[in-house]
Amino acid sequence: MPFKAAHGIVKSTGLAFEHAYTLARLVLEEGGGPVSCRGRSSFIKKPAETALMRLGLIEVDASSEFTQRYYIELNADGRISELLDAKFATVKLTAREATERAKWAAVATQAAFDLVATSL
Repeated sequence: MPFKAAHGIVKSTGLAFEHAYTLARLVLEEGGGPVSCRGRSSFIKKPAETALMRLGLIEVDASSEFTQRYYIELNADGRISELLDAKFATVKLTAREATERAKWAAVATQAAFDLVATSL
């Protein structure tokens, strides 16, 4: 189905076949998204993303993920086996590494759904 729809999209829009095929797969196989559009395993590659965004067929959004690692040092006085309670312990938190990563996702617009439907 995506192959057939891609041919119709090329005829009506003049898009390159690989971009039209990507759009048809996004709509028909992925339900319009969201799908990854950055990185090695991305569903939509950058040239296709640019071409489809120019025509208003996809929208791209980003979300941010923040991860920070801490090291905990716990000092307990007395017999540790019997008295491991917060009031007897001194806790020291040390922040170590922090990473922030953006996740990019593309979704098909209503115009994309309409285009694919008329191209079938």
